Amino acid sequence: MVGTEVDSAAHDLPPHCHPNTHKDLRDCIVNSPDNPIWTIVIFGPAGVGKTAIAQTIAEEFKASDHLGTSLFFSKRGDKNDPNKVVPTLAYQLALTYPDYKNLIFQCLSADPTILEKILWVQFEELITKPFEQLGKMWLPL
Repeated sequence: MVGTEVDSAAHDLPPHCHPNTHKDLRDCIVNSPDNPIWTIVIFGPAGVGKTAIAQTIAEEFKASDHLGTSLFFSKRGDKNDPNKVVPTLAYQLALTYPDYKNLIFQCLSADPTILEKILWVQFEELITKPFEQLGKMWLPL
């Protein structure tokens, strides 16, 4: 899904946190890189600042070269299709990590129909298995 990245021009003036807003939560996330393998999911009712928090944190991580990937859904256009989530994440990760890109290339070459399979199979083949292999290649980090 082109246009879902943190720095995409497709965002309509993405919201940001005021420097003193949600500071405890942002500090907890940004200053806790002890576990290099984690996913952040922010949820809550409409209007509480989820997108502002996510945008601000993603920009901070990107600026410090700690952002693997990000995906911002939108109600407009085709930026809300769950069937495009795994391929989008895999594409963005391949741009960031050359070793991952090589593994994805091998995976798609071995089975070009992966992108037509159900989401959990796509996730297993394009995210889980490659990162298990990378974990073995990159240890110790």
